[in-house]
Amino acid sequence: MSAITKSTPASKRKPVPRSKRPLPKSKRAPEPSMTRDDLSFTARIHNEIDPQYPRLVNWAPVEIPHQKDQWNIGRDMGLKMMDELARLADVDEPEAFNAIRFAPDSRNWVGERGTESGFSEGIAALAIVGLRYLARGAQSFDPENPQPSVYWTAKRLLDSQIEDASSAPPALVALKDGRAQGCAAALLNVGLIDQETYSTGFIDRSSEKSRSAK
Repeated sequence: MSAITKSTPASKRKPVPRSKRPLPKSKRAPEPSMTRDDLSFTARIHNEIDPQYPRLVNWAPVEIPHQKDQWNIGRDMGLKMMDELARLADVDEPEAFNAIRFAPDSRNWVGERGTESGFSEGIAALAIVGLRYLARGAQSFDPENPQPSVYWTAKRLLDSQIEDASSAPPALVALKDGRAQGCAAALLNVGLIDQETYSTGFIDRSSEKSRSAK
């Protein structure tokens, strides 16, 4: 005879915190499609201990040939590496964290070169932005406990709100539109989107609605 267990009445169940509820499939973080191997400033070399697994070199950028304005060319290249780090963080924040963390530790790092100076300058600028948003209440990054959630950006959040409003039933269109516009206004007021993005998302969209209603 199988044991019978009683379910807890709904009124006595503890609510699951919003942060711990499973995300819908459409809002879960994308599977990592980029790693440190895809960065232009990393490389793999022969591993004598285990030849089947080449060793990752965390700093191996292309060397700028000796030429006029060589240092500035290297600096520009180092600054552009921030775009690569942003794409990596979009799919795997801990991997991007390790790319930033280990690059200057490499024996290949030469601090007085233009590429290294540009990379350091870019990281310093990112750090200042991070400090700004920590002061505004952003959550600190914990490499030991990364959050398995969507890597939200202001643009993604705005697009999500607009999509939600566009697909709402007729009875909820006004409510969803108001909520989406309030979200956009908040993002604009704290400087996370610019006026052009706000206008494109709502003012232009409202004009199209008015024309289609006539």
